[in-house]
Amino acid sequence: MRNIKVPLEKRKRVSKACNTCMKRKQKCDGQKNCSYCRKKGMTCVYRPSKSTVSSSDSTVSCSPPNDLGEQSPEAVEYSDTPDISGKVTMRRSTSPGTLSSFRIASASRPGEFRKLTHPRTASDHQPITLCLPLPEPPFFSHCYATESFVALVKQHVERSSGSSDFTESSCLWSEPQQTSPASPCLIWPPDLPRITIERLVKSYFTNTLGFIDVTSPESVEAKLHRIYNGPSQVHYSDRCIIYLVLAIGLTFDSGLAEGALQVTNLKEQFFASAEALLQSIETQRGIETYNGVPWTLQALVLMSLYMLCVSRRHAAHSYCGRAFEVAQSFGIHRGKEAEGEGLSGTQAWIILRRKVWRSLFVLDRFLAATLGRPLTIHQHTEESLNMKKGTPLNFVVDACRIIDKTVKVIYSGSEISMKNVLSGIEYLDLLIDAQVDTAHSVEQVRVDPLCLYAEILLCRPFFLLRFIASTEEREALHNIEPQINKLSQRCVSKSMRVIETLKEGRCLTSSFPVDPFTPYVLIEATY
Repeated sequence: MRNIKVPLEKRKRVSKACNTCMKRKQKCDGQKNCSYCRKKGMTCVYRPSKSTVSSSDSTVSCSPPNDLGEQSPEAVEYSDTPDISGKVTMRRSTSPGTLSSFRIASASRPGEFRKLTHPRTASDHQPITLCLPLPEPPFFSHCYATESFVALVKQHVERSSGSSDFTESSCLWSEPQQTSPASPCLIWPPDLPRITIERLVKSYFTNTLGFIDVTSPESVEAKLHRIYNGPSQVHYSDRCIIYLVLAIGLTFDSGLAEGALQVTNLKEQFFASAEALLQSIETQRGIETYNGVPWTLQALVLMSLYMLCVSRRHAAHSYCGRAFEVAQSFGIHRGKEAEGEGLSGTQAWIILRRKVWRSLFVLDRFLAATLGRPLTIHQHTEESLNMKKGTPLNFVVDACRIIDKTVKVIYSGSEISMKNVLSGIEYLDLLIDAQVDTAHSVEQVRVDPLCLYAEILLCRPFFLLRFIASTEEREALHNIEPQINKLSQRCVSKSMRVIETLKEGRCLTSSFPVDPFTPYVLIEATY
């Protein structure tokens, strides 16, 4: 009996298998992406009908997204960012309906500074690319530096309105450089009244509370006791740490003028003394005991902080790199005891090491993101950053995790997923709105500028896309334009919040300590 052909309008539609399920001869739920491809993190590709495409096009198979590339060593160990429940992972999403047709890439030649690079044809699945200038490579290594955004805005303004003082200005931020290096202090202990020493130590701990935890007040007090009771018996390590604490404390203490101390450039002398001590013994790093906190690691983290405080961020980034090498040699980046430790390491030492490591992580992520430099800590585990609830630095570390994921996922050159963007924003809102104990109020003040900076960094590409896109280019992004508009508005509102906060003096009142991050966050918000 001949089969009766059912009219097209009466045919019952059934699920169509994707290419992967068809090849594996397995059941497919017909969704895009199907259950199998969702489980494997792949993008579904369905074989088109012969009436629409040629047979040569029907051999395309389902495969993982090309933007993922090879998995880095860090990706194997590290796939964390806190969320509402304590864990959110900003992975590259391949689900349909997300921002899968837009990506960011860097360009080093002026001819490549294009607003948007469109697909050649309607069937071309290459994402629309926003090319950001890469100024002065290799001084700036990545396009997430503020200079990249400003350079593209200048180009757009010059194209539409002609040249002006703004478009002709050469540099966004000129950091001061040390013209004549200071000589180390010749007198030990420092020729200062004991009350002045105590004031500088107090200034250090007051103003570093909530964003860095390298040494404790008890440890510094013990070192000072040994200094004033037997200077000849003081170890180089103790002297180095004390010099750095005094240098940073003097940087923060605006009420104690160096002229009143009758010593010019005293903080630079303190720093030079510490650096000389470190260089003289750094080659003997192997003699440091494994069941303790490496003092060279403490010293390098403090040196990085000092350079940040005196507005020499590139030097601070360099010290972060040296500190990571020390931490890596001790296995601190793994969050576990090094093999040489055996059973001699105590829980207290492990906690102290982790505090120093977390401080280095905060400095590295902030410096790398604001400078457009590579992330120094390129390999670490989640365990190395975790500490119990209520521990100082928890909020700041969480904010820097979002900065970390923003740099890796949003500015990686891969396709951007709106799911990743919204998950980061959602958690940043939780960090800012979190109710904290009175004992941690200073920590909340610390995290607010970092959260605002993380959000500006996250939303700024969408503001730039909205700013420079023409009508035709917006039509090409018609399905995601409302989301781009919301993120663009959020970038502007958060930038205005930073400016208004500083204008009202909320972060600069005498009741709260000085924040070395705030000036750079203000620069990011202004531009």
